[in-house]
Amino acid sequence: MEWMKLAPWQNPMQHHIVNALADLPILEMAPALLTKSVAVLKPSQGRVLE
Repeated sequence: MEWMKLAPWQNPMQHHIVNALADLPILEMAPALLTKSVAVLKPSQGRVLE
């Protein structure tokens, strides 16, 4: 897996960060897991925090 370098127009605020990550060497690969979650908030059960 590699980081893809970006042009400034592709991500104007963060392209320099992505390009710096792309320049780093890959020392080893490790397993990873990506999850997506959803939380349903009910206004009737909310309270003001003090």
